[in-house]
Parts: sequence; C-alpha cells; structure tokens
Amino acid sequence: HYHIAQPNARALEGLAEADTWGDEIMELGGRIEQKPACLAIHWRGLEPESVERIRAKVIENWALVARDTGLKVHSFDGGIELRVPGRSKGYAVETILRETGNEAIVAYLGDDVTDEDAFRALTGKGLCVLVRADFRPTLADLWLRPPDELLGFLQRWTEIAGENP
Repeated sequence: HYHIAQPNARALEGLAEADTWGDEIMELGGRIEQKPACLAIHWRGLEPESVERIRAKVIENWALVARDTGLKVHSFDGGIELRVPGRSKGYAVETILRETGNEAIVAYLGDDVTDEDAFRALTGKGLCVLVRADFRPTLADLWLRPPDELLGFLQRWTEIAGENP
C-alpha cells in the first residue's frame, strides 16, 4: 500500500510560503519540485553563476521559513530542499524493511548525499550501492559508474532474482 504522512499545519504553511517566490527562482533557471512533505529546487546543468544566484536566493528565504516552522534545509547534488524533519529516504527504507520482513533481498541504489540516510538504514540488512561517475565518501557497500556498470549490475540482479522468486 501507499501511505503519505501528513505534515502538521505549520509545516504545510511553511512549504506554501517558501513556494510563493517560486516564479522568481524559475526565472533564474531553477526548477521547483513539490512533494507531500518537501519543496525542492533543482539547478543541475545550469551555469555556476546561475547556481550561485539561485542558491543565495533560496537560502535567504528558506532560512527564515525554516526558523519559523521547524522545517529543515538540506542540500543535495544539483539542488536544495526544504523538508519536514523526520522524513527521509532512510525512513522510507526502514518502513519497507518492516513491511517486507527479514526474508526479502534488498538493494538500495543512490547517487547523492540524501541517499546516505537510506544507506545507514540498510546497513547490515541489504546491499547499498553508490551510483555516480565520481566517487565520494559514502556508507555504501559498492560503487558503480553509470551507465555501463549500473546496467551490468541491474542485468545480473534481474537474472539472480529470476532464479530465486
């Protein structure tokens, strides 16, 4: 089943407030992603000058919203997000592990620092895979360079999963 945790009213107000100047961010070249408990600004692929203008504008506005609402500001590769605390990729992994039980064979593949929460939650319970062109310090068990190493991994995973339904 699919469950979306509802943030409290003040957190929702904070996310709505942070989104009010989204047009200005989009004019600078940023892209806005609205999630149930998060607002993310993406700038991957933009020129460094544009990235710095967007980052400065976002931090200037979101720092005040975060202070007043309890929301948290987190950077990720290619952007920044304002989110409800306590909800992360690690939380999602822990929930899935509880629902699937100890017999499930699990792997988590991720590319940026926000995936470290998921790697931490899965440590000792499944395979954690960092997927990115350049290595960075990580809790992951394995590092794959896309696309060839990733495609090879997924092909082999599919073969093994087919042998062990």
